[in-house]
Amino acid sequence: MTRENESADLLAKAGFKVEQRPRVPGTTREPDFRIEGRIFDNYAPSTSSPRNIWAVINDTKVNPVGKHLQADRIVLNLRDSGVDLVALKRQFSAWPMPNLREVIVITREGSIVPFWP
Repeated sequence: MTRENESADLLAKAGFKVEQRPRVPGTTREPDFRIEGRIFDNYAPSTSSPRNIWAVINDTKVNPVGKHLQADRIVLNLRDSGVDLVALKRQFSAWPMPNLREVIVITREGSIVPFWP
């Protein structure tokens, strides 16, 4: 929850209109944010493995097995991760994730980076 709040604060300070824990009528989804009218879920990994980060986003957020999609847009807060962004981008490019529409990265330094597509 700490990183979720931090993500919301950093995005708002960068000029984004952010709503935390929005309701999504007609669904069972419980997303973390509505940013500029679009639904996002937050993920703040501690791992430095691009593959593991990709897998958690795919398996728990975007394409969960036996469950409904949580979010097709992700805020990826990397403040606790030493992952290399080039390697992470390579992972997402080499293994396209069905249903993923957008990823916004918050770097270790707190910068906001449009990451995917």
